Amino acid sequence: APRGEPEVDPKSCLKMPWSQRWICFPRRPAAEFLHRPCPRLPVIPAGTFGPGSDAFSGTICFEGVPLGVAKFGDADTISVIDLRANPPRTVDTITVGPTPEGIKISPDGKFVAVVIHNGTGKPVDSPFYNPFGKLLLYAVNGIRLSKTSEERIGRWSQGVAFSRDSKTVLVQNMVEKNIQVFRIEGDELRETLHRIPLKGGGAAIRTAEK
Repeated sequence: APRGEPEVDPKSCLKMPWSQRWICFPRRPAAEFLHRPCPRLPVIPAGTFGPGSDAFSGTICFEGVPLGVAKFGDADTISVIDLRANPPRTVDTITVGPTPEGIKISPDGKFVAVVIHNGTGKPVDSPFYNPFGKLLLYAVNGIRLSKTSEERIGRWSQGVAFSRDSKTVLVQNMVEKNIQVFRIEGDELRETLHRIPLKGGGAAIRTAEK
């Protein structure tokens, strides 16, 4: 960090494709900054993304307009942040279910894929436990999101990625040690039953978009 500015210990970072600015998600909850410009610009308060939010990860639209953010809290949510506004602000927030871990906007900007743990990391005797996670698909309508489909995935699932043509979705299942493959037909997810085995539990994943 520049001299006189706080150090950043990020959970994840995103570079704005149309500038030299970065968005970082610090590890400490209720952080005073979630936007790390480069090299020296004003920061964005954590409250911008919702009261008491603990933003975990995000994804920027291919055209560089909205920012999707996954947040942990009592009601786990995703939010759309309008980066054109000054300062950037939340324009839509949707409750998605327990622990949204991965979130990604498709390269064509038409969909947002969200991976939720759905209680798979809870003790088996917990009332919040489920034996499967979920992959949720949302259609992008301007700066609003509408859910179109969902499918079951593995446990403690992490990263999510799209193919370059936005027709295939990959989900990394930590416990099963594999990558689960889905196709998008129209605006619906379709399970292909194909699994790509991994030697360990996969976490973050990204595919080349150009």
